[in-house]
Amino acid sequence: LKEILKTYDLSEKNEVIVLVSGLGSTIQMEMYILYNRIADILLSKNIHVKKVYIGNYFTSLNMHGVSVTLIKVNQQLEELITREDTVCF
Repeated sequence: LKEILKTYDLSEKNEVIVLVSGLGSTIQMEMYILYNRIADILLSKNIHVKKVYIGNYFTSLNMHGVSVTLIKVNQQLEELITREDTVCF
């Protein structure tokens, strides 16, 4: 997560969408435990989590593990994710 924050210049007062996707056999509880740690790190850096997606979105034949995606929110993306008629998945 440190490398992601550094590489994509995420800093104080930025807003992000967090996507934690299990690869197939990772249980939901483990993904939520991981997200709690991610949220703690982002909070400590004063980065606001705008929206969270946790589930098996990108699977690979019941592999163990997860992928973590952070998306920096800009004005256009915020308008799209907050619309009631928008389906993200």
